[in-house]
Amino acid sequence: METNSGNIFTGICIDLPCSIGLCAEQSAIAEMVKNNETAIKRIIAVFEDGSILPPCGRCREFIAQIDNQNIETQIVLPEMEEVLLKDLLPERWDGKWN
Repeated sequence: METNSGNIFTGICIDLPCSIGLCAEQSAIAEMVKNNETAIKRIIAVFEDGSILPPCGRCREFIAQIDNQNIETQIVLPEMEEVLLKDLLPERWDGKWN
């Protein structure tokens, strides 16, 4: 992920059979927060085979709640298409940007 200040943070997915794992987006965000940043400019998730994956619903919500500015985060999708996070969360549960 790239922050609004231009820093790059990476994360890893820890996928466990009992469903208590950690997504790569979440571990990258944890690293970013440890460095006193919360605003994300662009994020890309890459599967072990090199394919690009969109963030799961839990990660989309996590990204949005870390910083209100993140509704404008550019999410890289397969085929290198980019969309804004707010377009992947169109019906916000708390009404912050409906």
